[in-house]
Amino acid sequence: MKNSLYSLLLIGGLFFTAAFKVRPEKTNFSGTWVLNISKSDFGDSPTYVLQKQLDITDNSTSIKIKYTATTEAGADSVFVLTYSQGKVLDNLTAEKRTQHFKFMRPESDDFTLEHSSSFPQKPDSEEYHTFQQFHISADRKQLTLDKQVKVYNGYAYTVKGVYEKK
Repeated sequence: MKNSLYSLLLIGGLFFTAAFKVRPEKTNFSGTWVLNISKSDFGDSPTYVLQKQLDITDNSTSIKIKYTATTEAGADSVFVLTYSQGKVLDNLTAEKRTQHFKFMRPESDDFTLEHSSSFPQKPDSEEYHTFQQFHISADRKQLTLDKQVKVYNGYAYTVKGVYEKK
């Protein structure tokens, strides 16, 4: 009888613990992240295909990223976008490109951004499609971005950016 009671209490305790188990907090990506060109892999692509700095504000329900990029001509360009889990963000660029972004954040040290971009002045005609996966290191000092781009004409490229926390 004692063993049966003990077993029931043990099983009940396990169910109670499992029901109220605290989920770990999502990784916070906030910070200023600077591209380390020497640790990054551009393949045959020019360095301007990755932003040179990412300023991220992460409040767990959304992520705001201030991108600082170098254009093909060498000038700096800055833009800010805010992404929310499960919502598509539509954006119109200065070149009149229509962009659609989808932000996904699983229960891990990663988040992904998928976006399509139209030809200038042609909002319904996709020129390229991009998939980006961001992963933070265990020590929270390095952010790796794996970026895959597919262009309408069949051209595709993959790059890996390694960002260090400033």
